Amino acid sequence: MPNQSRSVRTIPVRTIKRHASFEQLKKQAKSLHKSIGSSSEAAARVAEYFQSPETATLQQVQLVVAREYGFDSWAKLKAQIPLAAGLAEAPEQRLSRSILKAHDLDEIQNLVQNVLSRELGWKNCELFLFELSVGAAFGIANDTGERCMLKILGPDDFGVKPRRDFQAWLGEQGFPCPKVLIPVSEFDGLRFVIEEYLDDGRHADGHLIPDRTLMAQALHHMIDLSRGYSDIGSIANDTLVTLPNSVWPKPRNVYFDFAATTEGAKWIDDAGAEAKGLMNAMPDGDVLAHMDWSAKHFRVVGEKISVIYDWDSVARVTETRAVGAAAAVHTYFLVH
Repeated sequence: MPNQSRSVRTIPVRTIKRHASFEQLKKQAKSLHKSIGSSSEAAARVAEYFQSPETATLQQVQLVVAREYGFDSWAKLKAQIPLAAGLAEAPEQRLSRSILKAHDLDEIQNLVQNVLSRELGWKNCELFLFELSVGAAFGIANDTGERCMLKILGPDDFGVKPRRDFQAWLGEQGFPCPKVLIPVSEFDGLRFVIEEYLDDGRHADGHLIPDRTLMAQALHHMIDLSRGYSDIGSIANDTLVTLPNSVWPKPRNVYFDFAATTEGAKWIDDAGAEAKGLMNAMPDGDVLAHMDWSAKHFRVVGEKISVIYDWDSVARVTETRAVGAAAAVHTYFLVH
């Protein structure tokens, strides 16, 4: 029986940890349920919501956990845990507002549902992945198990259509990049694209020679293919907005504040100025390359790359610059 006295108490809401998963919360609920009989603390937590904690079912304890995190139900916690974990701290919330014009979980969830309903006719969408960077990425499944990736583009994301056209063309050549399902479109003032969701295999490891070999071969193949792309001139020669009279381009998102971190950074500016001079002296780019050729964007099945992500990072550059960029970042991987 629900504890009717709860309405006169103020129970602190627990904070969702960054990168928390629904599986972790399921384990929390099971552990709490198992501990009721042996832990007075566990029993007291359940008693805040149910008068007879010793008889509480696992489903009731799941509701307790959901309520402790500020959710009305276990189902709503499951639906919103990717958002809650991705917006657990103030910097993420600030970044979300800069990209999505919102950080409220219900508002973002409704945005995703409305876009998928309009574009693909999907109802009852389940959000299973959420990431913020230059833009916002949502992994979404419908009630039949189909999946897609919705990407809301950042306010400074330029040259998106030509890059997506190149991505689609690469896919037609058999290159392992996600298929573009919905090209650049707009909803409620936000630009977005929808791609197929691919996650077969394991993440690549740039420290392993076999994986590095696959990455190098794929880079060579992509550059070679790009020489035959008919609209190569439509792609910008950089992925970030250039700023006049500045060594550095406009920061990729609101996490970066170069003006506030100038103290002690003169040596970095000096190195950047020298590198920029060398880059400016290079001839105009004559190939297309993915300029974030890092292991975090690769998945591998057996001895083959199954998919390469992040085609917002394509630029028209020299082959020398493409190889240099890959040499610098190829070992980067995701940390959760």
